[in-house]
Amino acid sequence: MNLRRAGAAGRPRSRRTPRGGFTLIELLVAIAITAILLVIVLQSTTSLLHTWSRQRNILRKNLDARAAIELMAGDLRAMVIRQRQFTPAAEWVDKQTDTSITGVGSYLSSGNAAWLMFFTVPIDRDLTLPGDVCAVSYRLGYEDPIAGSSGRTYPLMGLYRDVAPAGTASADTFGSVLGLADLYGGYWNSGSRTLKSANFLIAHIIDFQVIFHAQNPDGSAVDIPASATVRLGDALTATPAPSGLNASAKLTSVDVLITLLSEETAMQLRQITDPTVQKRLVQQNAQSFARRIAVSY
Repeated sequence: MNLRRAGAAGRPRSRRTPRGGFTLIELLVAIAITAILLVIVLQSTTSLLHTWSRQRNILRKNLDARAAIELMAGDLRAMVIRQRQFTPAAEWVDKQTDTSITGVGSYLSSGNAAWLMFFTVPIDRDLTLPGDVCAVSYRLGYEDPIAGSSGRTYPLMGLYRDVAPAGTASADTFGSVLGLADLYGGYWNSGSRTLKSANFLIAHIIDFQVIFHAQNPDGSAVDIPASATVRLGDALTATPAPSGLNASAKLTSVDVLITLLSEETAMQLRQITDPTVQKRLVQQNAQSFARRIAVSY
């Protein structure tokens, strides 16, 4: 006769089976595998973000360069030159080599940075004023785009564009600029006309060069280098004068070249004081854009 031991309620006791679980070694292996996977995912994500940031900077530089060159091309195509209509002779185009950029290292410019001044019919002129011809100035500057030339709390290298309105007031084209024999000395070099906050065009442009192409009366072509000062009044002159340039030559086209840095590179330059390292960083990251623009008059 078999007897089973009963509990307090008279029911037989059941045997408890042990619950399954992970050993310490299994947990450590799982943690190690998870850590490896996280490192791989983190590296892939970092690489993707870096690639995205680099491509974004390239795209932004392309858009900025295109916007600046398109605006300049429009102004140059609409250039106004009326030779032999003023006595004494008036100047219509003046291109200086800008040596007044201060506060930055020599890596920021080729030494041939242009200050370009001429007359045009800009598409963004004030239509409420009489006339349509405006004096325009393009130049580089290392200024605070908010405070302008009055302060350099957060200076940026950039391209500035100033348009003298086509009115007859003392600061307007017809009132002060048209008919001058010297655009640079007679108007644009007075004070800080171009380097104002309202005239800030594109940031991180570190070089701006202009090369003029001319044609002599006999049909021969002459290229005027970026290092030359060019003035067009009743005659076309360049200093130093390229070989074969005739005073009666006419401008046929203009090469515009701008060099940009990405915002990331510009921030890195702020933290570097060694000129050699600065120049190497610029050489590795700067990007140049050029356009030839035909002119006629």
